[in-house]
Amino acid sequence: MTRLEIKLDPKTGKPMIVVEADIPIKKLIEQIGKTDLAGLVEQLYTVESKQSATATVRPQDDVLSSFKVVDKIKLILSKLTVGWHTTAEVKEEYEREFKEEIAQATISQNMKRLLEKEILERRPTRRGNSFEYRVENQEKLNESLNLLEESV
Repeated sequence: MTRLEIKLDPKTGKPMIVVEADIPIKKLIEQIGKTDLAGLVEQLYTVESKQSATATVRPQDDVLSSFKVVDKIKLILSKLTVGWHTTAEVKEEYEREFKEEIAQATISQNMKRLLEKEILERRPTRRGNSFEYRVENQEKLNESLNLLEESV
């Protein structure tokens, strides 16, 4: 049995998502990683709006807004595990997924940090004027996502 409930945190007034599932947390995280996170937030916003006439809930108040940019990029990379990807592709996916603009330089800087942590590997593009990346160490990426999930 899986149950999803949205309620407002009595201390902060922000929405929180309560999930009860009879599957291991790791499996649940994998399933969440395969979903359209921004779409899910939008659905939750709609559900909360219908349930509560007194509380105003905006999608940017959700749990995802508290994530660091690098953590959001890790979530994107967990979906783009096959093949090589440019920072422009990651930027496009980031903006589509989280419905917020981000500078190309910010993506590049965070991708470089993940490269230094040996989560990613990179190579020059065919034109040689930029780089493309792919997940080098899926275990490290999953581990960092698990730590992220535990902190929420």
